[in-house]
Amino acid sequence: MNMEFVVEVEHVSSSCNRCSNSLDWGRNGLICYGSGSSIVLLNPRKSFSSTTGQPIQTAAIHTNQVTSVRWIQHDQEFYVLSTSVDKTAMLSKLKDHTLQCEVIFSGHSSVVSTADAVWLPGDPEILFVVTTSADSTMKIWKRTEQTEPDCLQTVSFGNAFALNVKLTLLPGTTAPLLAVARDTGQIQLFVQDSKELFSCVHSLIGHEDWVRGLDFCIDEMGDLLLSSCSQDCFLRIWRVSPRQPGFQDVSSSNTVHAIQEIKLKENLLWAYSAGKEYLFAVSLESVLTGHEDWVYSVHWQLPQQAEDRTFQPMRLLSSSMDKTMILWEPDEESGVWLEKVRVGEVGGNTLGFYGGVFSPDGNSILAHGYHGAFHLWHYNSESDSWDPGVVWGGHFSAVQDLVWDPEGEYLLSCSSDQTTRLHGPWVQESGELSWYEIARPQVHGYDLSCIAVVNRYKFVSGADEKVLRILEAPRNFLENFYQICNVDVSADTCTELSNLPKGANVPSLGLSNKAVFEQDLITSTNQEKKHPKDQYPDSYFTPLSLKAPPSEEHLLQNTLWPEVQKLYGHGFEVFAVACSHTGTIIASACKANKPEHACIILWNTLTWKQQGQLYSHSLTVTQLAFSPNDQYLLAVSRDRTWSLFEQKLDKIVGTVYERVAYSDKKTGIHGRIIWGCAWSHDGLFFATASRDKKVILWGEKTDKEQQKSCLGRFGTRSSVLGLEDAVTAVDFCPVSIQNSRYLLAVGLDSGLIYLYKWCGHQGGDQWLCVTKLDKCMGHHSTVKRLKFSPKLGKAGCRGKTGTDQDVVQLASCSTDDTVKVYNVKLSAL
Repeated sequence: MNMEFVVEVEHVSSSCNRCSNSLDWGRNGLICYGSGSSIVLLNPRKSFSSTTGQPIQTAAIHTNQVTSVRWIQHDQEFYVLSTSVDKTAMLSKLKDHTLQCEVIFSGHSSVVSTADAVWLPGDPEILFVVTTSADSTMKIWKRTEQTEPDCLQTVSFGNAFALNVKLTLLPGTTAPLLAVARDTGQIQLFVQDSKELFSCVHSLIGHEDWVRGLDFCIDEMGDLLLSSCSQDCFLRIWRVSPRQPGFQDVSSSNTVHAIQEIKLKENLLWAYSAGKEYLFAVSLESVLTGHEDWVYSVHWQLPQQAEDRTFQPMRLLSSSMDKTMILWEPDEESGVWLEKVRVGEVGGNTLGFYGGVFSPDGNSILAHGYHGAFHLWHYNSESDSWDPGVVWGGHFSAVQDLVWDPEGEYLLSCSSDQTTRLHGPWVQESGELSWYEIARPQVHGYDLSCIAVVNRYKFVSGADEKVLRILEAPRNFLENFYQICNVDVSADTCTELSNLPKGANVPSLGLSNKAVFEQDLITSTNQEKKHPKDQYPDSYFTPLSLKAPPSEEHLLQNTLWPEVQKLYGHGFEVFAVACSHTGTIIASACKANKPEHACIILWNTLTWKQQGQLYSHSLTVTQLAFSPNDQYLLAVSRDRTWSLFEQKLDKIVGTVYERVAYSDKKTGIHGRIIWGCAWSHDGLFFATASRDKKVILWGEKTDKEQQKSCLGRFGTRSSVLGLEDAVTAVDFCPVSIQNSRYLLAVGLDSGLIYLYKWCGHQGGDQWLCVTKLDKCMGHHSTVKRLKFSPKLGKAGCRGKTGTDQDVVQLASCSTDDTVKVYNVKLSAL
């Protein structure tokens, strides 16, 4: 069965790796960046007034984190050269918007940190690739299209390192020039000698700290310019100029005398190409100062020919940990390089930029920060300014849990990066729809581990602390949610919008999101130096009116939800939480290694008091799930067993749950940790998924089949579904498919996702694999949670396309830091 016909990727939420060279924007218009061990390809739109597109492929070609990516162009073909913690570099060819690995460069004994490549014209054409590693070596590789890569030479730096490399051709020759940025503050220049080996011919001295970034370009005069940046907060521009043929004749004393005079100002280097010798002069062009912290990357925007056939001046982009990016241009009259534009963050709590690049036309700037977030600016010719653009993004650490809102219009995810993020579709006036991060309701001080929705605009989260926190949507979010996602919020709020808090902020040294009301904002403007806004302006809420998804700065500061309640009672870190479908009962469990700590606490959402405690397990309860009618509460545990509690009505306490079935070593079947569980849409069956690579369906049996055991009236209703790896997540489709079959999504520890049909009790016990989502379409690390949308159709366009009954959306999250949303076509199953 055609997988692409059954499942398509609707949304990918991923961040950029924390490496200075992990982002590049190619001349083919495509963006590539490293996210975990994957390379993500993204096709941005041309107009900044529109959405900036979504990832078109996640290529999982490496087995560990990607450290750098670079576009390499050869004629009309494009390649991505990538390096990784897996000690390899790879050259992948772009074909039909898909990356296919062609060459693997392996030989380093440690992390390969960065690489670059250049094609040498000739017959045959030769590809030179340079890789650097944490093993203090640099390897130079030579390859033709007909041969495998050959390691030409290995350069050892002793106890030092090469932090960056750049390869190019010397102007007017086919001689390669290699620039190496060192942790000694020097930039070493390598050229090929007569034996075709690379040798260091000169060291550029000037930087006083680690050199982080390098970039080459050819100016309109034909000279080669090398830009460099360093942790000394300075940028330097070096010029490599061809010399007249007269300088090549060193036999005459006059020529030698001329060279000695030039050496007072310039440094000379010889290069060999096609049997000829060439002479070049290297000089310092300019020293640029303006940043106040480490400068991590530099990127040239090449000069372009305008409509009047005049060349626009070249520009240089630098990105720094001082939270700014500077665009530099030479002065038209003096030629002195000056700061033209500065963009970035003012205040905030982020840690600056790791890298930045120009778009191919130079009208956009894309940067990535310390926390993996993207920042985008577009040039507005009407106002002659650089305006922020809409960007994609995601968690920068393992995503532990996710949940749909009851109407399936948005998705909440929580992560070890200590944030809760709200993902939703941006619905534009043109009808165009694409997913983005709409809000960041919780920025916490502990790693978040679990999440559940109480009602449409209220959720509960648990973290590596003993407290459950209840957060509710503020007025400013609801207003913006309506404008961005085109969702009517008036019918779903129990309180008038005017009575809701305007937003929330986190007090200094605090963990709780404190509500900010309209009156607080008025007071802050009338009382000078008395309000927290005046004392801590970088962390205080400012209301916004948005018609497009917020920028990273606004997400951090102005989209928080206020905390309305804290629930105390667990003795250790909260690990699992679930809420009844009526929103009246919350069940939670914490980490445990003793039966008394492994209890499940029930909370009443009307009084926020404990409604009861359920004991059944001896180790941590890993997941909780209420049946569709809330009649049962299911729990699975690290102790390899499950337990089932049935709803009872107590005249004094009210609704309580009592254990009616559980598994033990004899009846449980599972031999390892049970990581996941889920109920079928009709409540007749529930699934358990375990580290022992098994999925089992359980259900109520008839009286004749009833066994007098701990299983009570419940038992297995399917054969064992065996997989090739540990099963870590499972969920049922919210409707039946063909012939009353059940659709089950299964996630593995390897990152693979399977869709299975089960015929059920009417059609016999039969498992049928519908499709398999590989590591490119699925995940490349442990799948932590799978959740089908509770409603059919696509979020943001239900009732508009006529396909509501044929599509269901599936969300997944993983330890590879990503969140994905898939469209599953039911008629193709």
